[in-house]
Amino acid sequence: MKTLWRLLVNSKLNKMFSEDDLTQAEKDYINSIPSQNSLGIITLLLGGAGFMFGNNHLWIAIISVTFGTISLRTFDKKEHDNPWPFYIGILLGLIGIVLNLTKYSHMAV
Repeated sequence: MKTLWRLLVNSKLNKMFSEDDLTQAEKDYINSIPSQNSLGIITLLLGGAGFMFGNNHLWIAIISVTFGTISLRTFDKKEHDNPWPFYIGILLGLIGIVLNLTKYSHMAV
């Protein structure tokens, strides 16, 4: 039953997102839209982990700030949408470092 359900869902998703129905002009327009930098998303996730666990594990926050600062140089305004995932990820990592240095916990225990 699960296999049949997966086949039905996968076939509907493939039909919904197939590019066979698009004209060449539509494909060119989709390719011209700026995309999100994948390193920015990773920085945002690492910054969130640094914020969540930085008060106990300082190394997570330090790695997130270091990775975010290094990978911020890969941002290109012509190809990518916005730099805010980098900024927010670095800021969350910095907050995690401050929480560790002040021995403050943001989580209710």
